[in-house]
Amino acid sequence: ITGCAQPDLNLGWSNNFQYKNWNLDLFFTGVLGQDIYNATAEQYSNVSFVKEGRNVLKSVATEHRATDTQSQAPSNRWIENGSYFRLSSVSLGYTFGKIGNWINSLKLYATCNNVFTITGYSGVDPEFSTSSPLNSGVDRYIYPFTRSYTVGAQLTF
Repeated sequence: ITGCAQPDLNLGWSNNFQYKNWNLDLFFTGVLGQDIYNATAEQYSNVSFVKEGRNVLKSVATEHRATDTQSQAPSNRWIENGSYFRLSSVSLGYTFGKIGNWINSLKLYATCNNVFTITGYSGVDPEFSTSSPLNSGVDRYIYPFTRSYTVGAQLTF
């Protein structure tokens, strides 16, 4: 057995800071001790793809011999440390007091999701999910989490 897709430790931290009418919400997540099989790197390390005019990783030109026909063969060379630390969400808001006769409060806020990720993993994103338990811990062409921005208002009548 080489590598383990189950992390040794899952991290999560949420905090809310308030100063007068301002509030700041932060949510951090992370994983320590997770191994990921980088099947995407395995696939795109195929030396024969160069002759076919297909996409390959930059490392194919610097780390592989042109005669290496097994450069993309499954092996433990594709297992990487998948530990990461991510600022998953940050939200900044300002709450106004009573406005007129109908509105008791108005809160304006802006939120950003998937702010940054600190990791040594060479793939696109160390946090991914698979629909099959047979592919647990295998990064096979997974689309990364997107960064999103939200601006909103919360009214209390």
